[in-house]
Formats: sequence, C-alpha cells, structure tokens
Amino acid sequence: MTGAAEQAVSDAFQAEWGKVVAALIGMTGDWDLAEECAQDAFAQALRSWPADGVPRRPGAWLTTVARNRALDRLRRRAAEAVKLREAAILGLYDQLGKLGRSPVVELNRAVAVGLADGPEAGLRLLAELTASGQLSGYHLLPAARADLLRRLGRSAEASASYRQALGLVVNDAERRFLERRLAEAEAAP
Repeated sequence: MTGAAEQAVSDAFQAEWGKVVAALIGMTGDWDLAEECAQDAFAQALRSWPADGVPRRPGAWLTTVARNRALDRLRRRAAEAVKLREAAILGLYDQLGKLGRSPVVELNRAVAVGLADGPEAGLRLLAELTASGQLSGYHLLPAARADLLRRLGRSAEASASYRQALGLVVNDAERRFLERRLAEAEAAP
C-alpha cells in the first residue's frame, strides 16, 4: 500500500496543488501561508494515506487539511496579536503611572494587568485599590472586578459585583451595559 499511497500523493500533487493553494489564497489572502499549509497537507497525506488508505476525493481531503492548518495558524496569530496589544497597553499604563499616580489610572492599569497577565493578577490589584478606599463610590471599580471574575467563570461573585456597580452608576448607557452583563453572569452556569 505504501507505494500506491505515495503514487496517489504524487498524482494528487500534480492535479491538485494549484487548486489547493488557490483556495487558501482566496481564504487567507496570504500567498506564503497558503503554500506552507498546502505543503503541510501533502506531508500529512504522505504520513496518513499509507496507513489509512487514499481518500475517495484526494483533492477535497488535501484542501480540508490545508484549510484547517491555515485556520489554526490564523487563530494563533490573532491570539499573539491580542497578547502583544495587551502587553503594549500595560506598558503605556506603567509609563502613565510614572508621570503621576491616580486611582483611576491604577484602576485601568489593574484591568490591563488582568488582560495581559490573567484575571487573578488584575483582581489582586483591584483588591489593593478597594482597600485603599480611594475609589469608594466609583461604579467602575466593582464593574472591573465583575468583569475579571466573569472571565474566571466565577459567575455568582461577578453578579454580586455587577449589582454593586449598578447601585453606583449614574449614566443610563453604562447602566444598560451593566444590566446586560449582570444578566449574562446570572445566566452562566
């Protein structure tokens, strides 16, 4: 079967390479990514087809494998870009903090830490800020806490913090936002 499978990959390469790459370019707009993922798909065919058999529609199999590889890479790139943006934002808050400390800047920095380093890290900073009493009565402090708790899946605690924020908010648009978030937290398992 190995020889037949290798021949099938070779035949598929001749017949399908251009189609697979074109489909990926159409999907991603990235020629290099398309070629890399097509190569990965053909390499996977060389590993899989001898053991699993040649698929009934080799071109469709190759396109599907290549498309899945491209989607995986695009997701990884997007996640890396988000992490880079979060780190950059955190760096900006650190710089702003060096210019002068402000409880509102510290609140925003705590949220940035929560996004860049994980919600627990942000919650620790929010706890310190809460203990200082500098932002008592400011609705965004419990709202930020609620959001970080929601990200951790701690719905009951998030709901309590959203309720606290709703008790302090004066802006109708922010109130509606917090009410939606509260409803989402209460609906979560």
